[in-house]
Amino acid sequence: MDRLIDFIKKYKYSVIGGVCALVALVVVIIIASGSGGEDGQSAVDWGEGITEGIPEFSSEYSSHTGGEGYAAFYYENVTGEQVQIYTAQLESELNIKFSSTKYPRSAIYGEKIIAIHYNVTEMKMSVTVTQNSTESTQSGEQQ
Repeated sequence: MDRLIDFIKKYKYSVIGGVCALVALVVVIIIASGSGGEDGQSAVDWGEGITEGIPEFSSEYSSHTGGEGYAAFYYENVTGEQVQIYTAQLESELNIKFSSTKYPRSAIYGEKIIAIHYNVTEMKMSVTVTQNSTESTQSGEQQ
């Protein structure tokens, strides 16, 4: 137990980032499983609603879903270099810092959580934006 506590103390920001990413993923899965529409998806366009002000990876996504408080866009045939460039763009333009160098990666942007998932084997990436339920977070800063 002491080793676990020492680990958490030593890597507290990584642990917090990992927990945020996990919470965002769970929220997206729960919301996505109950989303409306004939095909299980709601009409979502990048740059509107929760994604407003967040740079888009590419307009050529393979699928997407969304609703009140979340949006998820899925991409295929994405290289690791493309993901790195997009992540650096988000960090630079939004003044945020992603939680780790391993996927899933997440960052807090104001009242939003941005999560990037990447599967190098399948070359698939998703960008998910959800509402951050933590009221104490300041815009553009990660705690």
